[in-house]
Amino acid sequence: MRKMNNIDLKRIILSILGLSIVAIIFSSIPFIAYYFTFKEYEVSTIPSDWAEFGGFIGGTSGVILSFFAVMFTLTSIYFTIIIAKTIQDNEFKFNMEQSISQLK
Repeated sequence: MRKMNNIDLKRIILSILGLSIVAIIFSSIPFIAYYFTFKEYEVSTIPSDWAEFGGFIGGTSGVILSFFAVMFTLTSIYFTIIIAKTIQDNEFKFNMEQSISQLK
C-alpha cells in the first residue's frame, strides 16, 4: 500500500509549477519573434495592422497554449489517479483492520 506524503505533494506542486513556467516561456515566443521581426517599424495606427497582429498572436499562441492545456489536464488526471489509489488502499486497510478487530 502506498501512502501520500510530503514528497508526493512536492512532486505535484513542482510538476504544475514546471509546466506553468514552460507554458509562459513558450507562449511568449510569438511576441518575441514578432518584436524582433518588426522592431524597426513604428507602432501602427491602422486597425487592419492590429488585426493582423492579433491573428498572428492568436494563431501561434493558441496552439501552444492548447498543447499546455492538454498537458495540465493529463497531469491532473495522473495525480488524481494516484490520490484515488492511495485513498482506496487506505480504505481497504482500514476495513480489513475493522473486520479483524470485530472477529476477535
